[in-house]
Amino acid sequence: MTGLVRLCAFNSYLLATLAGGALLLALLMRNGLSTVDLGGVGLYAAAVVTVLIRRRVPAARLANLTDLAAFDRALRGERPTLLALWSQRCGFCLLARPELDWLERATTTRLQVLRVDVHSPIGAQLADRYDVIATPAFLLFSANGVREGSFALTLDRARVRYWLDQQTITP
Repeated sequence: MTGLVRLCAFNSYLLATLAGGALLLALLMRNGLSTVDLGGVGLYAAAVVTVLIRRRVPAARLANLTDLAAFDRALRGERPTLLALWSQRCGFCLLARPELDWLERATTTRLQVLRVDVHSPIGAQLADRYDVIATPAFLLFSANGVREGSFALTLDRARVRYWLDQQTITP
């Protein structure tokens, strides 16, 4: 059952757009497809692809971790860590990206942000390790690698900043 929930949650954007496209096509086919109808379906498909491309996290922004040992080493550093377990085909992830980008820019010297795609081998292992069933999932780790909090589906910038203020002393 967990596998089915993960499949749907990790691919929510893809599934929702396919369902929306099928519904649109079914409605238009009731009276036969005209050239205008086909143009509308084409615009829908173009909009879906455009949103997916524009909201996609560039590969350079994703954490380059090869295995769990590399992840554990990345956690132990000078800064606390926000682990964002992510899916490029998840609607909530696409919506959360601007908030995460802002948080990463605003706290760059105080917080390490690791974005890991749950469809990658390391991402699947981390999702299993931390029992993540929906994306995006955000996990907070102290500078010595201890997990101190988590939340899913929406990024609460105020909560992260408050937690970060408890972790670090700023000059």
